[in-house]
Amino acid sequence: MSVGLKQYRLLADAVRDIMLFLRPDGRVVEANQAALDAYGYSREELLALSVFDLREPGDRPLVIRQLAVADAGSAKFEAVHRRKDGRRFPVEVSSQGAEVGGERLLLSVIRDVSDRNRAERALRESEGRFRTIANAAPTLIWLADADNRCTWFNNPWLDFTGRTLEQEIGTGWMNGLHPDDVERYVAADEESFRQRAPIAHEYRLRHRDGEYRWLLERGAPFHGPDGAFAGYVGSCVDITDRKAAEEQLRLALAASQAGVWSWDLVAGTVAWSPENFLLYGFDPSRGQPGQVEWESRLHPDDRWRVTQAVQDALEGRTAEYRSEFRVVHPERGVRWLIGLGRVERAPDGTPIRMSGINLDVTQRRETEARLQQAQRVQSVGRLAGGIAHEVNNLMTAVLGFGSFAIRELEPGHPATAEVEQMIRAGERAAAITRQLLAFTRQQVLRPARLELNAVVRELVPVLERLLGAEHQLVLRLGTGLGDVQADRGQLEQVLVNLALNSRDAMGSGGTVTVATEAAELEAPAVGRHPGIELRRGRYLLLSISDTGTGMDEATRSRVFEPFFTTKPVGQGTGLGLSTVYGIVKQSGGYVWIYSELGLGTTVKVYLPTSEVAAPAGEPAAPHGEVPGAQGELVLVAEDEPTVRGLTRRTLELHGYRVVEAVDGRAALELLEDLGGGVDLVLTDAVMPDLSGRALGEIIGARWPEIPVIYMSGYPGTEVVDRGLVSPHAPFVAKPFTPEAFARRTREVLDAARS
Repeated sequence: MSVGLKQYRLLADAVRDIMLFLRPDGRVVEANQAALDAYGYSREELLALSVFDLREPGDRPLVIRQLAVADAGSAKFEAVHRRKDGRRFPVEVSSQGAEVGGERLLLSVIRDVSDRNRAERALRESEGRFRTIANAAPTLIWLADADNRCTWFNNPWLDFTGRTLEQEIGTGWMNGLHPDDVERYVAADEESFRQRAPIAHEYRLRHRDGEYRWLLERGAPFHGPDGAFAGYVGSCVDITDRKAAEEQLRLALAASQAGVWSWDLVAGTVAWSPENFLLYGFDPSRGQPGQVEWESRLHPDDRWRVTQAVQDALEGRTAEYRSEFRVVHPERGVRWLIGLGRVERAPDGTPIRMSGINLDVTQRRETEARLQQAQRVQSVGRLAGGIAHEVNNLMTAVLGFGSFAIRELEPGHPATAEVEQMIRAGERAAAITRQLLAFTRQQVLRPARLELNAVVRELVPVLERLLGAEHQLVLRLGTGLGDVQADRGQLEQVLVNLALNSRDAMGSGGTVTVATEAAELEAPAVGRHPGIELRRGRYLLLSISDTGTGMDEATRSRVFEPFFTTKPVGQGTGLGLSTVYGIVKQSGGYVWIYSELGLGTTVKVYLPTSEVAAPAGEPAAPHGEVPGAQGELVLVAEDEPTVRGLTRRTLELHGYRVVEAVDGRAALELLEDLGGGVDLVLTDAVMPDLSGRALGEIIGARWPEIPVIYMSGYPGTEVVDRGLVSPHAPFVAKPFTPEAFARRTREVLDAARS
């Protein structure tokens, strides 16, 4: 053996593959230890053989060609070799010619591929079983290779698309993707492929009937026998029906304005629906609120109770989360919400997710409060009515027998004065019982057709005496109003009681204004007075306003309760306004009170006209078609959310574009942002921080071309007298009908253009 060949063998012995050194005629001149182990020969035995002895007898012509190719350069092929004991095994041969120690030899590296072939055969068998199972599965299944090209689809997939396997493989299947989903799908798929991450997609694929259907796709990477990444296997499920149900649920939640939320307890993240942001007053563009931000919106008195309810649900003390609580909305003030949720748990009971909804129940709470108040009033009313009847019986006797006693007494008798005092006390008690009966609507009314203005004018002397010289009475009576159907005596009682209340509220001086005008009540007024069944139609509005101290919300909510009074003990019965309430309701009308501290009070009494009002549910007679918008943009500044929403809806229904501001300051900021680019501003007269009049004066100075309409619950004359609106400024009194409001808006816009 030459020195060069010996060195090669020493190197070859360190190699695990078979290595043979051959002469060009195929004779073996050297072999490594791996060759001796594989073939089962001793070194001497193997070196006495040629490569032909290691191959099948019929392979001789093929071996001669392979030797020639290798000697000319290199050859790589697969073959079957024989061991000494006759057993065959598959090999992969790589052979090339080389000069070794001055002699031309062929260096052959031979690898036993028995294990690989067995693995490949097992893989083929496994793939066959897989495809059999996949074709029988109800889901759509696919395979993709390491280059992210689809190589196979099962029969359900082909049945779904109505295409052949040849049409679908590669990227052909993507021809069926919905055009709107292609970009999103490709980006997500490439990212998953790049990271070798599991796949989870939703997309629309064209069905064989031409319709697109939603699929949920899930896939996972798989690896070959050598452990190398080989591609993806995945499945798709038709979720079209689920998507339709989700859309119906979304629409239902949107219609109910329910806010949906989901708290991932493992990741520590929270997801909110757009409606939930609105309920709490958060800006969605600033991201999901955290725990601290959410708690900051909870009413301080409810915060502990709500967070404890959440904790109870998480820790399993309650089956579900349920809490009714208040939030402090940055624009809408205090709102009532109800929160409902369930906890999802891991197999070991650990909470992993909590999901639920929030609903605004403010209107329900307000309606319940009104109902409770009405029930209290009704209970007191029943008691008061019973007392009134009994007292009337007693007073009949007192007054009757008192009169008899006076007749029997001689003139100048010492007891005459005492009996007269007794009679006067009885008359006062009788007057109180009449008020009780008025409140409980048990008195007998004698309705007649009355001219409202005439009743007011004829009662002026009485009202002036009641008010006294230090108070001024002002009349603002409309013209062409028509008549009302009411009991004259009771209508006068309403005026007297309201005048007395105004006098007491003003103290040593002030003005009481009595105004009349025509008005209409329609279905949208329900939004202003929820919980009250309104009968639509034409009414005459009698309003009594004073310049007194006004009332806060707590007082305003109880003024119609019998025996409720803010006067000192002995200075009032608390029956004045409750009597008014009873008379008006028994007459088929409505009474509402508007008051703010420092701005006095206005009581509005709506009395049905002598004409038959339109039945509930039927539209009132139209007053001609209301001209629509001409592309104008209107800014509405109103601090009361209900009125603001009603105003916006009214304008939009008539074709106007609308932007909103929660108060005067916000309206001014919005105008600055728009560069004054609105056609009209509608503003409430009384707003915090920046009043409607102040806002109008700023607009007049900076943007004189923009007209301004003022709105208020006080009558137009009252807002001028109180300095809330300048004289001759466009004005709309609340409540208003949409038609009247739209007509007034159009009139002001047209006047501004002319």
